[in-house]
Amino acid sequence: TINVQNNSSSPTQGLSIIDSIPASLSIQKVTVNGQEVTGYETNNLSIYCEIAGNSSATIVIETLVNYSESRTEPEAITNIAEAQILGETVATTEEVSNIIVANGNTSGGDNTGDNGNNQVDDNNVAKGKRNIEGVAWLDGNGNGIREAGDATLSGIKVRLLNAETNQLVKDTEGNILEATTNDSGIYVLSNIGDGQYIVIFDYDTSIYTLTKYQVEGTSESENSNAIRNELTIEGATQEVASTDIITINNQDISDIDIGLTTLQDFDLQLEKYVTRILVQNSNGTTVREFDNSTLAKLELDAKQISGTTIVVEYAIRVTNVGEVAGTARRIVDYMPSDFTFSSELNKDWYQSGDALYSNTLANDEIQAGESRTITLTLTKSMTENNTGRSNNLAEIAEDYNDLGISDINSTPGNRTQGENDMGSADVIISIRTGGGIYIGIIVTIIVALAVTAVVIIKKRKNKTEEI
Repeated sequence: TINVQNNSSSPTQGLSIIDSIPASLSIQKVTVNGQEVTGYETNNLSIYCEIAGNSSATIVIETLVNYSESRTEPEAITNIAEAQILGETVATTEEVSNIIVANGNTSGGDNTGDNGNNQVDDNNVAKGKRNIEGVAWLDGNGNGIREAGDATLSGIKVRLLNAETNQLVKDTEGNILEATTNDSGIYVLSNIGDGQYIVIFDYDTSIYTLTKYQVEGTSESENSNAIRNELTIEGATQEVASTDIITINNQDISDIDIGLTTLQDFDLQLEKYVTRILVQNSNGTTVREFDNSTLAKLELDAKQISGTTIVVEYAIRVTNVGEVAGTARRIVDYMPSDFTFSSELNKDWYQSGDALYSNTLANDEIQAGESRTITLTLTKSMTENNTGRSNNLAEIAEDYNDLGISDINSTPGNRTQGENDMGSADVIISIRTGGGIYIGIIVTIIVALAVTAVVIIKKRKNKTEEI
C-alpha cells in the first residue's frame, strides 16, 4: 500500500508513482483510490496520478508469490516506491521487507502443518518450521535508531546458539546453521524448533562497532538488538556481539536487527593540577593560589615548620579528546605516603587500601571536546625531616561508552606512565634559610674593612711627607 499526499494547494501535474515489484512476485491487481488500473505488462509499474491540492491518493498493489522448485531456503524481498514529476524523483518510500518461506514450510501463521506445534526432539539441530529474521544496518549518526537514509549492510554472518545447551545450532547435515545478510541487509535463520536461543553476529571489528542497544522509545523495527556479551559457546568463553535470549514458541521472530557504526576513536584524557595550598600554624592560616600548576613550590619558615600543616587542593580534569561520548566511571588517586586523607574534606571520595577513589563522574556522559573537573584535598603535617618533593598521580580506573570501544591509547587502572588517562602534580616544600640576613652582615664587614684600609694608607702617606 502506497499513500501519496499532495501538500500543495495546487493539483499535481505530471505525477507518476514508480515501483519495481520483485521478480519473485506476480502482480494480481492494482488500484488507485479503489479504482482498478490496467495496462501493466511487467513488474515495473508506472502509475499516473492526479491529486487535487491538499489531498491524497492510496495505491494498492496485490501480488502472488511465484512457486519455485529451487526455493529451498527462505527468500528475502524488498520494495521501494518513488514519486516522480516529469521524470524527476521528488519523494521515496521507506524500504519494505518481506520473507518468502522455503518450500515445505507452508503451514502458515498458525503452523499447524506436519510438525504440529513446532516441537522437536533436539533443539541443537534445525529441523523445526520457524524463522528468525532481521536486518543489518549502518547507523549514520550513531543515535541507535534506524532512520530513512541509513544504509543496509551485506555480508554480515549470523549464527544461532541454543541458550539451554550453549551449543551452536546445526542443520540436519551437521553444519553450523548460519545465514549471511544479502544486498538489502536481510538475513533469515530457518527451520528452528521451539526453544530458547541467542543470535550471534559476526562483523569486521576493524571497521565497525555496535551502535546503541535498544534505544528507549523506539520500535522493534527501528532499534538494534545486538550488544557485546561474554558467552560460553561449546565449552569456550568468548566475547561476541549477540542478542538477549529469544524464545521461539510456535511463532516466527522478526526485527532481530543489528545496527553498526563506523569505528571511531574513544579517548578520555586525565590531567591533574595544584590549585591552592593552605599553610596553618601558630601564626594563623595563609593561602597560596596556583593557576592550574603541575609544579607548586612553597617555602616555610624554619622556626615554624614543626607544628605546621599544609592543605593541598588538587583539580582533576577529564577531557574527551576522542570522537565517541563516554564516561569516566571511576577515578583513582595514588596518594603520596606522607599525605593524609579526610572524608570530611572529600565527600565524593573514599579510601580503599592506599588508594583513593571517586565515582562522581560515573553517570556524566562526556561528549567529544567536553571536560569535567573534580577536586581532591589532602593534608600533610610538616616536620624538619619531611620536606622536599611530593608527587601525586591520578588515573581513570574505569571508563565506559555505549559502543563498547576500548580507549585508543590507554588501559584504565594499569598505572602506566605515558598514557594520557593518567595525570601528575608535584608539590615542593623547602625551608626558608634567612640567607638575606647573612649577606647583609658580610657586606657590612667588607665595607668596614675598606674604610680601615683607607685610614691606614692615609696615615702612612702623612708620615712619609714629614720625613
